[in-house]
Amino acid sequence: MKPTKRLLVCLAWLLVAGYGIYTTVRIRQLEARLRHSPPQLSYAFDDSFMRYFGQRGVEAVDGAVGRGVTDPDQLMREVTRELKLQ
Repeated sequence: MKPTKRLLVCLAWLLVAGYGIYTTVRIRQLEARLRHSPPQLSYAFDDSFMRYFGQRGVEAVDGAVGRGVTDPDQLMREVTRELKLQ
């Protein structure tokens, strides 16, 4: 292999290795940032929900989400059970 070609191959490998290291560092920084600040969950209630459940329903949904309920059907079961609407 000619010296010029060898130099270009080495530079290409160094570039790839440097980019790999840079990417790894950025991913670790992002993971650390996500670990320290939990995502903020926001949601809206439509008028029919507010008319039927009211503020107590909103508080029941907040409580269920706080307990980790994510399935919409399970969420409604939790809300109706808490409000004793069954």
